[in-house]
Amino acid sequence: MEESLFYYVRTKFFIGTISFVIVAFLFFILSSKGVYARSFASYLQNWQATSSLPQALEFSNSTYVSSNNYVYELGGTTSSLGMTNAVYYAPVQPNGSLGSWNSTTSLPQYSGFNSYGGCTVSYNGYIYYLPSYGNLYYASVNGDGTINNWTVSPIVLDLVSPTCDVYNNYIYILGGFNTSSSTSQSGAYFIQINSDGSLGILNPTTSLPTALSYATSQVYNGYIYVLGGTTTGYFGGNVNTVYYASINANGTLNQWNQSTGLPISVILGSSALVGNNLIEMGGLNSSSHAVSSVYISTINPNGTIGVWNDGTILPYDVIGATSVSTSGNIYLIGGQSYSLNSFLSSTFYTTVKPGSDGYTILGSNGNVYGFASNNYGDMSNVPNGVPSRQVVGFSQTPNDAGYYILTSDGGIYTFGNANFYGSVYNIPNAPVKTPVAIATTPDGNGYYVLTTDGGVYTFGDAVFHGSLFNIPSSAIPDRTPVAFGVTPDGGGYYIVTQNGSVYTFGDAQFYGSTYNIPNAPVKTTVAFSVTPSGNGYYLVTADGGVYTFGDAQFYGSMFNVTNPPVRTPVSFKLSVDSLGYYIVTADGGVYTFGDANYLGSIAGVTTPVAMQ
Repeated sequence: MEESLFYYVRTKFFIGTISFVIVAFLFFILSSKGVYARSFASYLQNWQATSSLPQALEFSNSTYVSSNNYVYELGGTTSSLGMTNAVYYAPVQPNGSLGSWNSTTSLPQYSGFNSYGGCTVSYNGYIYYLPSYGNLYYASVNGDGTINNWTVSPIVLDLVSPTCDVYNNYIYILGGFNTSSSTSQSGAYFIQINSDGSLGILNPTTSLPTALSYATSQVYNGYIYVLGGTTTGYFGGNVNTVYYASINANGTLNQWNQSTGLPISVILGSSALVGNNLIEMGGLNSSSHAVSSVYISTINPNGTIGVWNDGTILPYDVIGATSVSTSGNIYLIGGQSYSLNSFLSSTFYTTVKPGSDGYTILGSNGNVYGFASNNYGDMSNVPNGVPSRQVVGFSQTPNDAGYYILTSDGGIYTFGNANFYGSVYNIPNAPVKTPVAIATTPDGNGYYVLTTDGGVYTFGDAVFHGSLFNIPSSAIPDRTPVAFGVTPDGGGYYIVTQNGSVYTFGDAQFYGSTYNIPNAPVKTTVAFSVTPSGNGYYLVTADGGVYTFGDAQFYGSMFNVTNPPVRTPVSFKLSVDSLGYYIVTADGGVYTFGDANYLGSIAGVTTPVAMQ
């Protein structure tokens, strides 16, 4: 048995990093070279009621601020058809519900039809509000949810109901209805957000293919999307089109393209984005009937939209509602119901769930690619200026509710429900800070980081049981660690070195290693996985061989795959029932064994770092 009993206590430090909630998943199939074949439908859980607004509001604006985890509702039309400048905010609770709504600094002007025609975005601790008449306003938010005084910018647009979005440090304003000419517009504009929250000038960019107002928009992975709307005005002229354009680093938009249209032509609806999962909700159809329908699709890596599937319908028909999404949840706030003949103060929320066994791949470009698994964001959402963007590790929290990305300097970035507990980056006396792997504790309340010298660093509720650091050189044929695995009960862990040796700590049990297999064609190990029972594990070697120990079951390996483009494995993942597994190769190809379902790959897109 190869076992180390040396313990080396490491001091834990805290380093502030950036946590992003963006959240979702891809449901499509690629060949090993990226050819789309079919889609896998996700689903929405049943809508649940949560804290109601202090008053019924239609045509208001909402936004979510990730820095303080609050949802905001701005202005709107009241049930008496009056206009309000009220601003409300509510905290997002750990279970997904909203806490009580409270009032904060009001808008500088009353809004109703103003807000009906305006739009709101948030970025880096600031909220930006564009009314249909008057100047654009912005204000910073505090940690307790309150808003500071509004600042008036010199930017003015005479546009009713454009659609707005934000990407990196640019605000986009698309389409809208010009009251002077009484026509929908095709114009597109962008405004740079400065580091202090102030705004640059209004810049024109590539116009929409057609004039549109009362549409919705979302931004994902360098693309901006515009859904539905009307070409003529409030009633009539409804379209079901979905346009998308890629975003350049300088904020300009490239040529617009048309992708898979919505199942219905709709205006005054709401849309949301959960990772790369796109959702359209409610609205007014081409017959001027309010609808309760919900449609859900996925965004492919090349920017196109997959097929639209029916989602869980809303509790009742609604138009003029607002929506935000965070941590896999979608919130639908206020609006007007024709069937209830009333304006609404209600707020409902739902959660997007994957439709089948799936997997998530972290690419070397820092992007996360979800295949029937939730995607909560990636390094493309992290602002410029972080010490390192080179990704080396990836680990999910339980129930696919979030994940950690580990960078080459030891930095840790959190997404979804993953919480930050510290990193190696700021440990002053760490002998080596270069990380190899990160592994989440079974309850998700901590994690381990393995460094290139064999050191193990524990954060949160992770318990230290030992490391390779103090084991004498004579006792370790190869000190280069390549993989790390935690036992299911969290009471121990494994460290695997490049020559296939397995070292056990805590309650981890040794069942063998490729190092001691005399006739193994290649012993160099690249991946490792513990079985759900903890009574076995898999070792994957550089030639694609899969070796099973303890209760691990063999379902095949790359070694016997006929002429794959690339045979070298990078990562390994068990299927959800452990009756199969996935192997990701160095070119991004995905190979399935046993009952593992092939859902797509990133071959031809980027090279992989890890799969979860």
